[in-house]
Amino acid sequence: MDRAITLFVRTEGKKTHDDDEFEKNMSNPEVRKKVRTFRILTCLTALLKLLIFRVPFIRPDMAFAQKMWDVWDERLDQLYGLPRPSPRKNVKRLGTLTTMTCMNAVAHVFVYKQTVELFDAGKPTNEYPKGKPFDMGMLWECVQLLQPTREMIHQAWCMGLEYNIGTSAMGFCGMSIMAEACGRNVGDWMKHLPLGDFTSYLMGECEIDDAAAATDPTALRKHGGKWKQPSTNQRLPELEKMFDNGKSVSEEEICKMREQLRQKRVYRNRYKERCSRGEIQNAILNDTNQMIQDVLGRRPAALVVGTMEFDDAEHPGDGPSGGELSSDEDAFEKDQEAEEGREKPIDGAVTLAKATSHIWPNIIEATMYYKPQTLVQWAAGQGALLESGPGSNNVLGTRSNGGLFVYKKKTNGSSGAKRVDVAWFESSGGEWGKAWRKMADQFKNQKSHTIDMFDVHRDGLGDLLWLLSTKDNARRIADEPRVPWYARAENCIMNAENKLMTENDVVGYMAPFKDPTGKGPAGMVGAGNSKTGGTAAPPDHLERHEDSSCNCPLQQRVDTLLHAGRLAALTPLISNRVVVSPPIRMNPETGVEVNVGAMHDHSTLLAESVLACATMPGLRNSQEPFCNGQSGPEGLSVSQADAAANKKQRQSPDSNAVRMLPYSYDIISIAIAEDTARMLYDDNAEKWLEAYAEKLVKHRITDLTFDKLPHLSFRYLGYSEFNRQTLSIKLSSQRQKDQDYVEAGDTEVAASKISEAHVRRALGREVSGPAEIAAYIGRRQGARSMGKIKGDLFASSTWFEHATTTLLNRGVHLDNNTQAAVYAFQDMEQGIESRIKEAADPKTNPGWAPYKFTRTSPGTYSALAAQEATGKGTKRKNDDTGQRISTSGRKSSSAIPVRDAGGGEGGGCSSDA
Repeated sequence: MDRAITLFVRTEGKKTHDDDEFEKNMSNPEVRKKVRTFRILTCLTALLKLLIFRVPFIRPDMAFAQKMWDVWDERLDQLYGLPRPSPRKNVKRLGTLTTMTCMNAVAHVFVYKQTVELFDAGKPTNEYPKGKPFDMGMLWECVQLLQPTREMIHQAWCMGLEYNIGTSAMGFCGMSIMAEACGRNVGDWMKHLPLGDFTSYLMGECEIDDAAAATDPTALRKHGGKWKQPSTNQRLPELEKMFDNGKSVSEEEICKMREQLRQKRVYRNRYKERCSRGEIQNAILNDTNQMIQDVLGRRPAALVVGTMEFDDAEHPGDGPSGGELSSDEDAFEKDQEAEEGREKPIDGAVTLAKATSHIWPNIIEATMYYKPQTLVQWAAGQGALLESGPGSNNVLGTRSNGGLFVYKKKTNGSSGAKRVDVAWFESSGGEWGKAWRKMADQFKNQKSHTIDMFDVHRDGLGDLLWLLSTKDNARRIADEPRVPWYARAENCIMNAENKLMTENDVVGYMAPFKDPTGKGPAGMVGAGNSKTGGTAAPPDHLERHEDSSCNCPLQQRVDTLLHAGRLAALTPLISNRVVVSPPIRMNPETGVEVNVGAMHDHSTLLAESVLACATMPGLRNSQEPFCNGQSGPEGLSVSQADAAANKKQRQSPDSNAVRMLPYSYDIISIAIAEDTARMLYDDNAEKWLEAYAEKLVKHRITDLTFDKLPHLSFRYLGYSEFNRQTLSIKLSSQRQKDQDYVEAGDTEVAASKISEAHVRRALGREVSGPAEIAAYIGRRQGARSMGKIKGDLFASSTWFEHATTTLLNRGVHLDNNTQAAVYAFQDMEQGIESRIKEAADPKTNPGWAPYKFTRTSPGTYSALAAQEATGKGTKRKNDDTGQRISTSGRKSSSAIPVRDAGGGEGGGCSSDA
């Protein structure tokens, strides 16, 4: 299976087309012309690949690509908690990029009008107005262009995600199916916090007694049988949904929610990564806040017997470079440099540390495990009526999750209490959970909405579930931590008789606990009964950091219960016991087991991805057309009834309003692609524009600014069934303020930690000096060696310097005869030279007249949306070209080569792709 690339085939089309219809369309002259052009392009690409086969001297230099992939692979592992690709898949990824590079070179030499005139091979002449007869020698000019652009590097990496089950769209779909079976849905995240006084939702004791008596006739007797006045308070059965009552959401709120989930993902994965490396995972989890600060702080954990080694590389701010830390990778260290990870005064108030504020689950997450009304009752120190639906657990007080899975059973405690493993679900019973195919049948029979949306076949689903349980899908997952006896799951809540809960009890109280905040009076905090002598309601906890945006009265009370270890079902989200394992496993005795934390992490990533794509042109306010007319996930859009009511009332449309959140088979893949693409920036585009300023004015191009230069395209398509094209983003001219500088060059001798004695032993002779040590280090890096190239890995200037250096390495002397390759490289991303050719007057530039250039129209989703907003339709303008992208040179503007107009021999034109 490691040699295979597995993809699902699913139903999308609604109309059938027979062979005759296809043949008729293929006979159309326009189609035949395009097919002929494509056939020429692919045949020449194949010849070029044969030419460079096993000839390392002329093959593309993939050092820049490998360096970039290494950073992105690390990002997947460290910040997303996803598995890295296996070495075999990296070989396939290199092959994909080589094909892209060869096709790009052939297109520039033989296909694109704007660049054909630069090369003798593809340039038509008077003798051959349709193009010269092909000769293998023509491919030498293609060899000079064998260097992948950053767009191709990014697209090849995104395609490589599909080669591994843990990062493929198919794998993400399978995880969504499993999460849904465990009661985790993406719509559960799209809710509002209860910001008001939560005590207004309290149920009275008599109401709880009446409801309990309906389930258990002895419940009223257990509570004394005394009747009290019913409460007039309203209830909180569920949190308010984001799109309730036809409300739309602003883009600002969407971006705020996305940032909260992003930071939650980053902090949790950093926490798990550090817990997995040392003895910290074996420590007893007494205080979750203290544990988080010990793990993410600058000091080794004091709770662990033994040592934990922290590399200097983990703290780049402490190193010689002193560069700005990345918010994605080490944001917590910025905050803790001042506060050392502890609680500190902020504007006169005292709050939790930023790391704790994001890692601890908020109210929205807590309601995925407990009913909101249950949390309200416990936050007020009252008893709660527990749900007895399918998959619920009265010993823990958790809510129903659909009934397919229940918490994994463990051996009973010494007191006979039922014990469960809160970190793992197991199948609820029956033989269906002991075979992958039977499990697929069970999911299909339960009418999984995700399966219906994407029309997943039951046989394919069985194979997919097995793939998710293999080593290729292994990742860091939370196991049940070691906790004190009083924090064990079976000891967290008690019944009305102050005894441990049983499966038959329907009313649960918080078991007494010591106040973790230190605010309350001495003694135990609990249900306020005579045996404990404690206070009834738990005290308010410290507010969370303002960046978490989840502070409310109910959150502070729930945080007290969480800090005291009383919400056992939430333990997997803050566990310090982390192992590397697939999130799904097959137990031969009890059947399939599913990791609770992994399902929660997947739903978090899915919700973040939905929000990340909500403002992207081409995806905004739309969803993929789902199979067989199925609707999208619940909670991601305004209901049709509400939308019709708003339309009937003729409410003015808000261009900034989001009425539908995007969703598709590849939604997570798109979000990851967008996140990694944002790391790229074009630091020389403005210099190129400055260098071309005089020439732009000469050809009457006055509106070509940085914002109107081409976008970087993704491999993913927009949702619209009409005018469908690839998604794209506009790169920034500067590195993001929260992004680290990443050195593209080889490691310096002083920083390599490789001694001269080691190099002497390796070479078997004396070392002449530092230069020979540096050469040895470069050889050790192999295909990743950048030679003498230095600079930020994600800057366009570094890419251009590396691209032109590879020409010299191939023996190409950059004189007047070979400058065409340099011009092609410099124009691959910005396309400034191409825009000039399109605007040139044929009368004053006769060399370009035979090509019949036409001005390019804006083609990106954002450009088309802007045209629709201004009512300009698709009027041609000399601005955003949308789909072709390149980078600029890493030289000052005075040294940038600018070509004069009028080149070429004239006579005919090449085919236009």
